[in-house]
Amino acid sequence: MWRHLPNALSLLRALSAVPIAWLIVQQQWVVAFWLALASGSTDLLDGWLAKRYGWQSRIGAALDGLADKALLLAVFVALVWIGLLPIWWLLLVLGRDSVIVLGSFAYHRLIEPLQPRPSLLGKAATFSQLVLALGLMLVGIGLRLPPALAQTLLWLAATLTLASGVHYVVVWTRRAIRHQSRSQG
Repeated sequence: MWRHLPNALSLLRALSAVPIAWLIVQQQWVVAFWLALASGSTDLLDGWLAKRYGWQSRIGAALDGLADKALLLAVFVALVWIGLLPIWWLLLVLGRDSVIVLGSFAYHRLIEPLQPRPSLLGKAATFSQLVLALGLMLVGIGLRLPPALAQTLLWLAATLTLASGVHYVVVWTRRAIRHQSRSQG
């Protein structure tokens, strides 16, 4: 029973995406911030529990990644909707995630079964996206971030997002080429 706790936390994180986005659009900043912070924290907790107690599973890894995407995308759509983020940001995140998902699907179907493995750069991109989202929610609450800090958070997250997307493409393309070479040799 306890071994399913990490998956339950991931599912809870995914399910919190819509209420958090709704709270942002309604400008209920305090509740949105604390719910997003708690929800984002489940990402650390579910990963720690899974590793600590050996409760890792293939479905858990996939669910964890999907929950992260659901939460962040819902928050970013809401922040773009109310004008706190530019549309290019949302397009960048959607583009990167689409390339990763489509590439993973193609690799899995055409090359060999794929074990979801986030890279350190991918984790850094996700973390920077979460910090950006929480920072913008703090602005909604009334905290005055210096414009230079807000811009730095945005550009750091954008750079890490783009770099991690390119990194995934390069790494998995090389693996596919090596696999094909071994298969033909």
